[in-house]
Amino acid sequence: MGRRPKEKVPLELDPDVWRLVSDTPVTLIACKLCRTGRNMVEGSVRKHMKLEKHIELLAELHLARTRTCSIEDAAASSMHDMVATGIPCPPASQLPEAPEPAPLVPSTWQPFDGLPDELCEDESVVGDDDLIMSSDASSSKSESTSSDAPLSEYNSDNEADDEEWDLPEAEPTEPTGETPQNGESSQDPLDNEDGAGTRKHRRNEPNIWWPFKSQEYLVASLLIGYTHTLISRSLYNHIKMLFKLFDIVLPDWSTIRNVKKGLRDLLRMDIKGSISILKNPTYGLSLPNILAQEVANPIVSPSIDYYPQEAHGQDVYKLSQSRKWLEELEPMVRAPMCRVGEQDWYLFEPVQTKSDKIVIPLFFYSEGGEMYAKCVAPNYHFNSNGVHLRLTFPAGLPFRSNMLESLLVSDFDLDCNMIAGVDGVLLLDRCRDSIYELADEVTTWHHVPNPWRQKADGRIIRHLPITLYSNDTSGNQSKRWNKHISYYFTLSGLPPKWTNQNYNCHYLSTYNEGGAMELAGPIVSDLRMMSSDGFAAFDCTIQEEVLLTSTVLCFLGDSPMHAEITSTPIPGNALHPCRMCPLSACNVKEKATFDYVARFFMISPTGSWITPFPRSWPQIKANCYKVWEMAHQPQKKTAVENSASKLGVKDVLSRTLIDQRYEIIGKASEATPAEADFLQNLENTAKISTKSLFNTFFELAGFDGCRDTPVEVLHVFLLGVVKYMVQDFMRNLRPSEKPLIQARYRSFNIDGLNIPSMQADYLTRHFANFIGKDFRIVVQVAPFVLFEYMDEEEVELWAALCKLAPLIFQTHIEDMNLFQDQLSQHIRQFLFLLVKNTAQWVNKPKIHMLLHLLDSISRYGPASLFATEKMEGYNSILRNASVHSNQHSPSRDIGVSFGDYHNLRHLVSGGFFYDYKRKVYCSAGVGVVGIFANNRSIQRSMGFNSGALDNSSGSYPSIRKWRVLESLKVGTPAELQSFLTGYEITQVHEVSWTCKDVILPGSFVVYKSCGSTNSAPALGRVDHLWRGRKGRRVVLYLCVAQFDFGEVDGFYNMRTVTRRPGGTFISVANLVAKLNMQHNCHRGECPVCLTKRVRVEQQDTNKFTGEVAHTNEDNYVVNLASLLSTLAHRKFSDIAFEAIPDHGYVEALHEGLAKWHAASTRTGPPGPVEAIDPGLQ
Repeated sequence: MGRRPKEKVPLELDPDVWRLVSDTPVTLIACKLCRTGRNMVEGSVRKHMKLEKHIELLAELHLARTRTCSIEDAAASSMHDMVATGIPCPPASQLPEAPEPAPLVPSTWQPFDGLPDELCEDESVVGDDDLIMSSDASSSKSESTSSDAPLSEYNSDNEADDEEWDLPEAEPTEPTGETPQNGESSQDPLDNEDGAGTRKHRRNEPNIWWPFKSQEYLVASLLIGYTHTLISRSLYNHIKMLFKLFDIVLPDWSTIRNVKKGLRDLLRMDIKGSISILKNPTYGLSLPNILAQEVANPIVSPSIDYYPQEAHGQDVYKLSQSRKWLEELEPMVRAPMCRVGEQDWYLFEPVQTKSDKIVIPLFFYSEGGEMYAKCVAPNYHFNSNGVHLRLTFPAGLPFRSNMLESLLVSDFDLDCNMIAGVDGVLLLDRCRDSIYELADEVTTWHHVPNPWRQKADGRIIRHLPITLYSNDTSGNQSKRWNKHISYYFTLSGLPPKWTNQNYNCHYLSTYNEGGAMELAGPIVSDLRMMSSDGFAAFDCTIQEEVLLTSTVLCFLGDSPMHAEITSTPIPGNALHPCRMCPLSACNVKEKATFDYVARFFMISPTGSWITPFPRSWPQIKANCYKVWEMAHQPQKKTAVENSASKLGVKDVLSRTLIDQRYEIIGKASEATPAEADFLQNLENTAKISTKSLFNTFFELAGFDGCRDTPVEVLHVFLLGVVKYMVQDFMRNLRPSEKPLIQARYRSFNIDGLNIPSMQADYLTRHFANFIGKDFRIVVQVAPFVLFEYMDEEEVELWAALCKLAPLIFQTHIEDMNLFQDQLSQHIRQFLFLLVKNTAQWVNKPKIHMLLHLLDSISRYGPASLFATEKMEGYNSILRNASVHSNQHSPSRDIGVSFGDYHNLRHLVSGGFFYDYKRKVYCSAGVGVVGIFANNRSIQRSMGFNSGALDNSSGSYPSIRKWRVLESLKVGTPAELQSFLTGYEITQVHEVSWTCKDVILPGSFVVYKSCGSTNSAPALGRVDHLWRGRKGRRVVLYLCVAQFDFGEVDGFYNMRTVTRRPGGTFISVANLVAKLNMQHNCHRGECPVCLTKRVRVEQQDTNKFTGEVAHTNEDNYVVNLASLLSTLAHRKFSDIAFEAIPDHGYVEALHEGLAKWHAASTRTGPPGPVEAIDPGLQ
């Protein structure tokens, strides 16, 4: 029998209590007493009437109405009215007894500004964490909303789009930097000791979602997205509607935009606008503010190196160990001070050591966890009266100078303010607050105390060099147009495992209407300000305010960008194709001469290798000024361009102004008033500040464009050298050979390489469209895929390339001197074979830049530290932000998007910031921090991978995949069962040995023999993997087939390995390395057969394609071209290098020129061969 529906009693509402907001299309009613500010439907009103808070306020209202009556009459009247409104009468004991008049609004406490007043059961009424409702406040369990719901309910459907939003007036979190642990609640329990819920005030407890009003605001901010997860307004509204189906009401899109604007104001991360010298508006983020956030970020700050490290060339893997930072920073951009204990020590201040020596520190650095200083002993020059003296020391002393002494900073005793003679006179008084740095022609005066001491005012100075990057990227999904010039940076003081993550890559500015020079102005201005005055910030590691300084350690970009930043011509066909050395030619014809080819390959006339002097950065500046002066003299524009070409300079900014000036002058009387004003303004600017018309980086202290733009291996090596060779080889293939190459790609063993999958068809057919990662694959597989289709000269050249690549991409240098020797030998061997093939390669300047890679690695460390691949990956994030712009002001919109991301990232990371209202440093509430700390998904969406940063070995080894394929299942080996007596043994499929290495059946591993510590490691191939468990103890073992290292294979020029009888089992703990092995198909003469089924939609079909059919399973070679575990592959290959005699290089130059001449190419040498190369007469 059906259940009879309950008839609803019509509402009778007191107009003094209720206000009708709207009656179409839905009746909306607001409570005047509770002042929630929210509108309710009829069902919500009924629930609201039952709230104890509402009942109390209603009783106080009736008391106010009847304050002239007796207590009994007032109570009776109150009861009658409450029954009339449909509200249950409270017990008489709960009625107020005091006859005094009561105010209409309770004065016990005021709610948080913008926060809800009470915990409600209706989706249209705000819930408040500060109140808890009695268990009998609702009539039924089904009508109430659980207080444990993951999201409270908030209805913002009626908010205006232009509603202003204020930060909630909640107490900020105390600056402790602590975040809730996994599984711990961030709220206090709401129940009494007896377990029953009670209603109580918790006004003094902080809002755990501060500075957000509530959890919904934070969730909506995360939902709208950032970086890769940005969504459109329509999609947000659709998701918001889906949330509402579960009684979760999120704020409107416009409300969240106002929230983000409030956060930008709170964290001082708003967009900065500026006008370039070309009168174009640009927008960007503040570099000092981003650096301040990083120092205040408890996730990032503990890992930052603020001082260079002395590594002595051993175990070099990060930029803080670089020679540039340690030895070559100019005095004005070095770390000016360090604190040891409670004492601050500054550069260029006399200090007295504990041994009573007076020294002047010139460099601060760390070594072995201790702070050191390179110090010079000053010279004393007394005046004739003997009262005053002059302290001097030699100027420009290099870090390795014999005149400098390395001292522990902890051995310093007295600073310059405390040093006094036996007569009690302070040293500062005697030297009159001055010391002098003496050079042959210039004397530099230093004020004592160091001016930084006064600027710091007792604060620590944090030195934060940055790695700056600029590039152009498309602002739309097709990547074909709408080019944006953008600037990003990373902190040079962070280790590479940090900087390789998008979480630590920072956006600065972008512009799609101009060049890099226009955007650089505000960035250089911020850097100059920080290097001269510093910027205040909060260091969360020491919980105190610090002063930040910064400089550009290196500038990254592709060849055209490096040319623009250094005011040199784009290499290509330029007469000065190198920004780093004075390589040049008087004209194009001279490039085809023996002299130029020899200088291009850095070979002397005798065949020895030479290192040219670096190009002069001051000379480039002077030449740019010279071109400007020539342009203002009465001569043609063509003459100015020719002069700039001969001088080897091209300043984009001044050149643009010169071109505009010539164009306006050419119009003569037809020039518009605006154009005439432009000329006048240009003339005025040239008189006031000529420097502003040139490359902004000319004025950046400590930056040398010729040396601080290191050779970038992605564009120079992969998209340069490797690209040239791959396309040259693939274009010359016969059509019948391409299916065979495709089959070899398909059969290649990728285990032990950083290759996720092998797309054989793409790699064979679309080589003209390769990107960097594709060329990485080709370099590693070429010996086993392409060698079979090359002649002897090509095999020799490619073999040299494949041996060179692992050295270039090596991420950890054990011994810098040894590594430089090895890299130099392999580069020269490769170039020897290249020029021997043809000297026409001089038309590719990237070949020449490969020689400068040696100096770049020597100066900065492994090439991966200044590779742009991690920055190139950030371009897609900028592109996504551009797509979600309305394109009216894309630079500003993209800046706002990244500014909001920075703020959200900082808040959820627990970063500290200055609250200007309360004048304190604080961090977000524990709820905000916990949503990032406890959610890997949120971390990954912000580009943060905590697993890659875990230094502990507790997570590895671990079982990666349990399920074993039926074809691989075997019985438990009796020997293993006997060895692991009492263990429960289970076969597993894959084991994660490290975060990068996975062991699976077929993997080749190097391991230590059991019971031997001095014997050489052994080699084996994994047949199956086992897990043993005994109680809480778990062990992992591998059953391996044993192999021996053999001789060097003559075809691949790599070490062979051969299987020997027998096998063994080893513990995963005994593993030394994992190697990539390839079958020796050349020796085995393995054919290509049509035996591999084609899979379509993950199903086998009746079609077959080619694959290599190996003739045996016993002969392999070590893939020396592997770019993963390069040290291990080189160590266990142990291939001797055969040096080339000097005369061999000279012969190679002659032979290459002769082949170029014989080829009769369009760009080949003109005239008779004896005119090009006298040695060929």
